[in-house]
Amino acid sequence: MSVSDWHRFLDDRGELGDLYDSLPALDLCDLFYVHFDERDISATLGFTTSVPPSNMPSEWIEKEFNTTEFYLVCSNMTETRVSGWGSVQAKQVKLAADDRGVRVTIGTPGAGIDFRASALSVTKTRAYKATSSL
Repeated sequence: MSVSDWHRFLDDRGELGDLYDSLPALDLCDLFYVHFDERDISATLGFTTSVPPSNMPSEWIEKEFNTTEFYLVCSNMTETRVSGWGSVQAKQVKLAADDRGVRVTIGTPGAGIDFRASALSVTKTRAYKATSSL
């Protein structure tokens, strides 16, 4: 699967699906947040992207928003492995589906986060104006 096909695994595209006719490829998104919730046996991944929405709301245009933020909730996690974490690992996010769910791999086989989830949903989409880094 290419990094642009990740939307096929979503149970719910949320507001992000209304904003984009075609969701941005994961390699065009920056992972900035990972949260494990033992109560729901889930992980929430936070991403930002500077890919402009195809259906950008007029108020976003007026405020000159240039970044979209969204959260991907990975439910019913199993086979979880954490073996290091850092900025290098955050740059590599892969999803692969099989008959047991979706395998989420962040990082490389030797260092990163790896788990299987039975459902993926996008939640909490927002936009803002990000400054460019020098």
